[in-house]
Amino acid sequence: MRWFLIAVLALVGCKKSPEPVVAAAPPVAPADPAAFWKWVAANLDALKAVKTGQEPVTTELTRELEKVDPGFVFELGIGHDPFELIISADGKKALFPRVQQFVAAAPAIPGVKVIAFRPRKEIDGFSMQVGDSKLSGKDLWFVAGEDPTRKGLLGIDVFIVGMKGEHDARLENAAFMMLEATIGEYDLETKIGEVQFKPAPGKLEPPLKPLKELPAVVDAWK
Repeated sequence: MRWFLIAVLALVGCKKSPEPVVAAAPPVAPADPAAFWKWVAANLDALKAVKTGQEPVTTELTRELEKVDPGFVFELGIGHDPFELIISADGKKALFPRVQQFVAAAPAIPGVKVIAFRPRKEIDGFSMQVGDSKLSGKDLWFVAGEDPTRKGLLGIDVFIVGMKGEHDARLENAAFMMLEATIGEYDLETKIGEVQFKPAPGKLEPPLKPLKELPAVVDAWK
């Protein structure tokens, strides 16, 4: 499967706040959702042809989706049948119910699978360009346990191979996006508390685990 992240996740820092402050969601835009789905059906061939994310149809899709709710963003999963249209809250938990309602009410469009929230991806084959180097899923390790400040949520320490010093904003931003790709947008916002990023030790051994094992830990969490 080939994935194109069209609306890039904007991050300010990478430490997930133990007590996030969520602004009140804006009123739902007075647009008919049916018009959005009609537009998708009419432009499906152009959407399936997207290769770079810079095509004019992606700008049009952004505009049409903002008419439904200005907080929504999208991602396209292409390269297989059915074509996938992911509707995301861009990590804004206050918008999650709207995303769920919007996707649940989507009409059947032949050749299209509509998905709520950015889903999990296979992290082993996933990498991101960070400056002159690449960060791959194999460069990320973790330790997880109950967040002491937010009972019932998992706290995660993510260890980054190649990270020098205590903070590296570019690496931490990339690692955060790969963390979301590993466990998906919904679980990241509903099951995970504080996330801290640290340089990986010279010897990668227990209790550290490779990031690809995190989904199983999240799924087993109470």
